[in-house]
Amino acid sequence: MLFGEQANTAVSAYNAAADGVPIASGDTLMRKLKAIFHWVLPNRELYIKADHITVSPVTDETVGEPYSVTEMSDGE
Repeated sequence: MLFGEQANTAVSAYNAAADGVPIASGDTLMRKLKAIFHWVLPNRELYIKADHITVSPVTDETVGEPYSVTEMSDGE
């Protein structure tokens, strides 16, 4: 459902841009998920792509190597 809604939003935005029609950016389930994830795990960054999601550890000065969400530990 998350990726389906994201794909529909992307297609709508693409079609609107191709027609020269401005489109308002709204909250999607994926954006809400990312906000909740950051709230719960502020030391991790969630990267959402068209077909996969990765996570990187974040400190004050560095961003670590990304890894798949399927590799997250139970504590994460």
